[in-house]
Amino acid sequence: MNQSEPDKAGTWRLKEGETRCPVGAERTFVRPVGEESRITLSAQLEQFQASDEEKYVFPPTLSNHERAVVHSECRKYGFTSQSEGQGAQRCIHVYKPKKKTEEESDSFPFVLSGASRTAIEDYFAQFPPTEAELTTAASGSAEASKGQGKAGDQFFARGDGNENRVRYSHDGGKRLKGIRAMEMGETEIKGEVAALSKRLGSTPALRELTAKRAALPVADFKQQICDAVDSAESQVVCIAGETGCGKTTQVPQFLVERCWSQGRGCRVLCTQPRPISAMTVSKRVAAERGETLGAPAGVGYMVRNDKSGGLESSIMFCTNSVLLRRLTRYDLRDELADVSHIVIDEIHERDLYADFMLIVLKDLLPTFPHLKLVLMSATLNITAFSAYFDNCTVVHVPGFTYPVQDFFLEDALSLVGFATTAGSGQLPARSERIHAELEEMDPAELEAVGAAIMEAFMSEDGSAAQDAAFATLMSVVEYEGTWEYVNVPHGKTGATALMVAAGKGRVAEVATLLEHGADPLMQSHDGSSCRHWAERFHHEDAAALVEAREVAALQLEEEEEAKAALAEYQRSFDPNEVDLELVHKLLKYLYAHELEGAVLVFLPGWFEISRLQEKLLECSVMGCRTEHPALVLPLHSQVAAAEQQRVFDRPTAPTRKIILATNIGESAITIDDVVFVVDSGRLKEKSYDPHTGVATLQSAWVSQASARQRRGRAGRCQAGFCFRLFSRTRFKAMANYQLPEIKRSPLEELSLQVKLLEDARQEHAQATGGPVPVGLHDGVGSVVGFINKAVEPPLEKAVQNAVQVLQNLGALTGDEALTSLGRHLAALPMAPAVGKMLLYGLLFDVLAPVLAAACFTAHKPPFLGGQNAAAADASKQRLSEQAGGGSDHLACVAALEGWEAAGASGREAFARSHHLGSGVLNSVVRMRDQLVEELQARGFLKPGGTQTALAAASKLKGEKKLVAAVLGMGMYPLYGRAQTELENVGRTATLVTGGGDKIRLHKSSVNLNVMAPGGAALFMAFQEVTRTEAFLSVKDATCLGPHGLALAAITLRVAEDQRATSAQTHGLLVVDDWLSFRVPLAALTHVACLRLRVFAALNSKVHRPGKPLSACEAGALKAATQVLGTEGSGSGDAQQVDEARQSEQQHRQSYDMMRQAQQQQQRQPAQVQQHLQTYMGAMTQRQQHQHHYHHLQRQPQYSQQPQQQQYLQQRQYQQPSHMYQQQQQYHPQHLYQQQQQHQQQQQYQQLPQGRIPQQGYQQQQQPPRQYPSQRGGGRYGGGY
Repeated sequence: MNQSEPDKAGTWRLKEGETRCPVGAERTFVRPVGEESRITLSAQLEQFQASDEEKYVFPPTLSNHERAVVHSECRKYGFTSQSEGQGAQRCIHVYKPKKKTEEESDSFPFVLSGASRTAIEDYFAQFPPTEAELTTAASGSAEASKGQGKAGDQFFARGDGNENRVRYSHDGGKRLKGIRAMEMGETEIKGEVAALSKRLGSTPALRELTAKRAALPVADFKQQICDAVDSAESQVVCIAGETGCGKTTQVPQFLVERCWSQGRGCRVLCTQPRPISAMTVSKRVAAERGETLGAPAGVGYMVRNDKSGGLESSIMFCTNSVLLRRLTRYDLRDELADVSHIVIDEIHERDLYADFMLIVLKDLLPTFPHLKLVLMSATLNITAFSAYFDNCTVVHVPGFTYPVQDFFLEDALSLVGFATTAGSGQLPARSERIHAELEEMDPAELEAVGAAIMEAFMSEDGSAAQDAAFATLMSVVEYEGTWEYVNVPHGKTGATALMVAAGKGRVAEVATLLEHGADPLMQSHDGSSCRHWAERFHHEDAAALVEAREVAALQLEEEEEAKAALAEYQRSFDPNEVDLELVHKLLKYLYAHELEGAVLVFLPGWFEISRLQEKLLECSVMGCRTEHPALVLPLHSQVAAAEQQRVFDRPTAPTRKIILATNIGESAITIDDVVFVVDSGRLKEKSYDPHTGVATLQSAWVSQASARQRRGRAGRCQAGFCFRLFSRTRFKAMANYQLPEIKRSPLEELSLQVKLLEDARQEHAQATGGPVPVGLHDGVGSVVGFINKAVEPPLEKAVQNAVQVLQNLGALTGDEALTSLGRHLAALPMAPAVGKMLLYGLLFDVLAPVLAAACFTAHKPPFLGGQNAAAADASKQRLSEQAGGGSDHLACVAALEGWEAAGASGREAFARSHHLGSGVLNSVVRMRDQLVEELQARGFLKPGGTQTALAAASKLKGEKKLVAAVLGMGMYPLYGRAQTELENVGRTATLVTGGGDKIRLHKSSVNLNVMAPGGAALFMAFQEVTRTEAFLSVKDATCLGPHGLALAAITLRVAEDQRATSAQTHGLLVVDDWLSFRVPLAALTHVACLRLRVFAALNSKVHRPGKPLSACEAGALKAATQVLGTEGSGSGDAQQVDEARQSEQQHRQSYDMMRQAQQQQQRQPAQVQQHLQTYMGAMTQRQQHQHHYHHLQRQPQYSQQPQQQQYLQQRQYQQPSHMYQQQQQYHPQHLYQQQQQHQQQQQYQQLPQGRIPQQGYQQQQQPPRQYPSQRGGGRYGGGY
């Protein structure tokens, strides 16, 4: 029998010693640690993570398996764990991660072709570097990279807030027929009321909808809610409405109806956490009012890339992020003048934008007294939110749902027939237990009990002899008060004392025996139980008494049996995974019993959804009769909006609907035919560790509040059933509420909105002559101070990290003032770093592909997963090669370009053949067009059609190397160095960052198997790092060469190359105090200054979007374009790789010469000095570059360090005076380098055979490697 198959009796068992794992996953060993112990250990680690402690020690009482579980859990948190001690004193020490520093790596070549050198030299011949630029280049100033600087800086001035400030029409410039909802007068209102009344009575369907509205629980609270909102005592009202009460659809209509009844126009903005919720609810409300969605004075919605309705809509549904962006506009006065009420629904989800909006609105309300705020949730923490708004009014609305029956994991295992390895799934049989007990008893006593049983049974009813016989029986089984023999059976008949007492109707004896442990479930040899004995002889009182105890005993036995099965199941299955096979068996159980109604299955993510969907589609009839086919529908953000709407449709009989959803189906949407909910209890939760700056995406347990929300989906249309695939013990251990998103997310975007908001409020104050309503009026002007006003503020370290990132991007100055770049980035509906990528695309005339890549980054890649994952990965690889190779981002761009080129008639075929999601591509096109309009509004693009404007800014989009390099620059500073084959033997591609972290590439990346060749460098840029269960991971990456890094670097300093063979011809460019690149001296200062000129051009573009660049700035971009387009993003052709190989061989020969000299040092000191004189010859350079290089040499980093001076003084007496004079300028550096190399060589000789240090010049002989240009791999080679 296979592990996952039932036996002949239909019982599902595991083979002894086997463990199970999720469908499609690798088998893993599950530690035999109980659930309660796992919960306790996880809770201790969570408390440690939330504390300020750096170290935590687990007690030595843990078992080996428990310690293994701790080690495994620590990897999920990014902790370091180590077992210390011996024997009974062995315990685990857990440490929080500390910021590691990657040791400065060996230098890498910075190859410049003849065309690139000519372009750079010609440019600087026309526009020579200034003294100020040379000083900045030498110091490696970070300010140059930030689009900011001190007042008066000729390149990087702080924006004054007035440049290119754009005002928007509230409805995107599209005015509908009719007047603004807030400006409606009595005449218009009467007309709308009359029309509404006429519509509602016009059809039976609308009359039925109206009757259903009146029957909702919230209808009885209409007056109370409206009175509370209209009250002058507070501008804020909280509504705690239970699931099913109707608050989401009815409260906005109540508010409109109240205003219209008073002859006032109104406009109610209602927020939802997700676009699907906003769209679905708006359609429902419009249907209830008999309106067309988007009609004047009616209902509309507004989500990213899509909207219906505008200022004329009386009720407008939108997402939290959309409303937040409108609250940070410069024309806020006009924006809020057209809003009467703001309703924030599902506030319990603690959405990032919702929590931030509460800060904003709390400060705004006093400035806009006409504005009313309504907070709604089914599981609202009333105390916290009411207190946050000065103990505002709270309205409690009871809900209505049909009864829902709960089944936990232990119950579900029983339903599907899960059995322990013992065989039948039961505990050992009673007969076996009694037999074992009898073997340990005194035979003489057993014989006495048997004789007493027989005597009592043979006695005459009601006689004195019977009384005496039972007195003897009770005395024998009692045995000195132990009742040890209470369940001893008669040897021949199997009858017990309880059976005889029940058969004789001796109720008192029956009660006494039951009280002292008599088993009512035991059977005599003929199969009769105690109850049967009483019934056979017509003793009803005794039968009733025994039956009551029999039921209790059966229940207890079932519970014990369920505990045993649960314990074995948990020992055999990883508790951190979702058992898709169990879900499948449960669905088959529901179908086998022909229970009608849709099934809603909650799963953590797309991986589980696609795998289960694949498994279900393999058996479309669920293993049941063919007249019950299954319609399997995924409900996930990856699914197109039109496809998501299918979950609301009722299939025709006999098709059964199964919806596979993430927490998107948890609240705010109602699928009215759902009867069964299967809750995995898991969700994909993104967290952020401010100590390491790493985001984590892991499967986690939901909160009790979320579990209740999921349960509530089952009882909307009839009595329902909820199958919770977690135990009762786990449910009790779940957190009451999910941790607010603001406490577990990077905060760059919100921090930028804080500063934009502050500017808007200052402008409002200047225009009205009043005080500044937000940010500065209370003395809190910093980002940290503002975000600390949240209901539950995040760690201060998280905010500080966000501010630092924005300062590195150039969005904020050192004193947190908003720069012009920051103002533009804040206006774009995407992460600030992605917004800067667009500006680089504009700057280098490659906007179209960069904009498309940015949209995919902000949205999601188009490639399908699930059963098509392998084919989609292959398609992605082909598209990447088509775009130049080495880039997941450009594979997405190529997919979009091919899809659009196929035309309207061929797009679906193209999407199918390339395994693309048409919904994603359509969404990206809408987002792209929206961003083009935004860039036009801000002056970056010329007015006109979006395609025309985009084409005008994308003249070089066909230059594949340039596009990839610009993408990499836009993603900076998120990049890493790809490990070489020696560093990463037998693994997939791994990146090493400047902080010392090692990051693996996701298995779907086109760069999965890419590694740098020995002696070369390859870099990859990415957008986001996540921590999986055991390691850091990057899903999408683009290969990047040193040229783009150098031009985009935050810090770039010039240093001397201390290798003897390079010192005369090359210097070093050090990026971020980590990576060193050997650059020909003729180009060293030019590359450093070219970086400054590129930043100056970017700054000019930001400050004056519609103005042409100066000749100097335009020339710099032309030279940089030549370099990036020629040298590429890290591909390196065969000739460049060979040049790098030859360069490395020269350095190896130099090292060998040094080694030989050191070996002879003791025997021939004079010869050593002579060799050193030749080896370290004076540095010379062409006359036209001496001035620049000598200027750099005079900078502070070239001054001798004390230890170098000391070493020089110790060695001077050994040198001939003429040699010292000849080497006076450079010799101290070389002597100090000689000492370092000598120490390094000694360390190398002490290493075990085969080990190579990562520093220094040692390099083993490598087998020939096939390079990208030879295998057609595109951009896979070293960073040249």
